[in-house]
Amino acid sequence: MLNMKLKNKKIVLFVDLLGFKNLVIKNENEKKKSKKIKTILNIFSEVFLKKMPSDHILGDIGEIKKSISVFSDSVLITIEDKSKEQKYLCGIIVEIASQISECQRKLFKHEILLRGGLTLGTMYHEKDMCFGSALIRAYELESKYAIYPRTLIDNEIIELLKKERGENFSQLEKSFLSKDDTDFYFIDYAKQIKFYQVSENAVAGFSKLNQVKPKTKFSTSKIMNILNEKVKNEKKEDVKMKYIWLRNQFDYSNEQHKTI
Repeated sequence: MLNMKLKNKKIVLFVDLLGFKNLVIKNENEKKKSKKIKTILNIFSEVFLKKMPSDHILGDIGEIKKSISVFSDSVLITIEDKSKEQKYLCGIIVEIASQISECQRKLFKHEILLRGGLTLGTMYHEKDMCFGSALIRAYELESKYAIYPRTLIDNEIIELLKKERGENFSQLEKSFLSKDDTDFYFIDYAKQIKFYQVSENAVAGFSKLNQVKPKTKFSTSKIMNILNEKVKNEKKEDVKMKYIWLRNQFDYSNEQHKTI
């Protein structure tokens, strides 16, 4: 039975919550603070289990399955697309980029940063058991190569996106994909959050004209204030380095949108 399930490829996202371990150690015995810990972890379920376009397309015919597991300071998310249609698979991957960036946006106010690995491959993920080569690779990307608060994307996924999107692959680079100097592609939270904010501002402008109340948003300016404060006050150099890197990503993203 396990072998049958391992034949189906899944999208696997492994995420480490940077700063969460210290939060737990300091606050797990305080009732009010322990509630905050649960709130942080619930963000992933709220974001990843809410209905997305792919759910409406594939969910009604039972072609998509999502699983989420939380353990210690890590979150494992697997998505199985039984349709085996590349266009749907690519759509799900784009949605994941939006969802993990939304999780990071919500977690800034809790001073939690996300570092992850995104892969495609065989994986068993049922109830209290999970294993598979895709999980091993996702963990390797997160723990060995990511270093900074970002989600590295396995090359197999990048090649799939390039093949399916063709010339439109460049649109993904504008909205959420970035490439580092070691040729790793990654989900750029700053780029995705800024892209989301610019889009939301456009909708807000349209809504104002039509007397529709826009959504309340946690803007990039607020995020920059948090990052500047953390860089200023953080005593541990390895932690400060991560905040500086992420601040630079937001600086660059803000400058890029000024030129558009």
